[in-house]
Amino acid sequence: MLDLWNNLSLAIGDFLLGWLLLLPRDLTLLIVVIFTALVLIAIRQLTAPQNRLARAAADSRRLKELLREARRQGDKMALTRYRGTQSLIALVKLKAEGWPLVASLVPIAIVATWALYRLEYLPVRHGQQVELVLYTPVTAAGEVAHVVPEEGLKVEGGWVRRIGAVTDDGPPHGLAAWSFEAAQERTYHLVVRLKDKSLERDLIVGRRFYALPVVDHGDDILSEWKRQPWLWLGLVPGIEALALPAWLIGYVVMVVPITFLLKRTLGVY
Repeated sequence: MLDLWNNLSLAIGDFLLGWLLLLPRDLTLLIVVIFTALVLIAIRQLTAPQNRLARAAADSRRLKELLREARRQGDKMALTRYRGTQSLIALVKLKAEGWPLVASLVPIAIVATWALYRLEYLPVRHGQQVELVLYTPVTAAGEVAHVVPEEGLKVEGGWVRRIGAVTDDGPPHGLAAWSFEAAQERTYHLVVRLKDKSLERDLIVGRRFYALPVVDHGDDILSEWKRQPWLWLGLVPGIEALALPAWLIGYVVMVVPITFLLKRTLGVY
């Protein structure tokens, strides 16, 4: 089910936003934020009672004026009455938030899923070195793993590796690594042989997007393209301990104020 959702989200996201991956990544993220804000505003325009909310906003402004006047005059009864009216208006606004919130969940989830697979790293370019790391159970230490030679790829130190044991970096595990450099811009289909297993990985070079960073092959065997994640504004890194990539930090920081600004500009309540 999760794979179906991911594939559907990527198909929709690539159709609507894929062209943005040709732009500088910071600009891409900014446009994705503006796109999200416009979608949220359009949903709000369609699902929230705009006339009622406009009247509520006007009443709130008038009540603020009346409250200031009542404070100046020391009219406690009027203050109590106006505050009660304020609470009723706040309840009207709160009730109007239900449908926009529900209707926004699906498009936000689609954009978030697309960004998760498209914005965390920059695409691999030809001539750029990229490392493939294989993680295995520690019991596989000493076994031999090799990558089936692929035309157009250079590999440092040959195609064959012996699985090493890692015991000083978290739970004990086995590890082997290859460093590749692609001469051509295309998709390389790699096959890693480990005992009776064949583990398939794609290396996408020179395209708008990149291959999945981590793949679980089952039996506690994983492979990962080890790369430096993209930094927001060239400075802000992700927070690895909280699983927050840099794009998500930038997205959250920008989407709220930009949505608020566009909402005010477009006159949507």
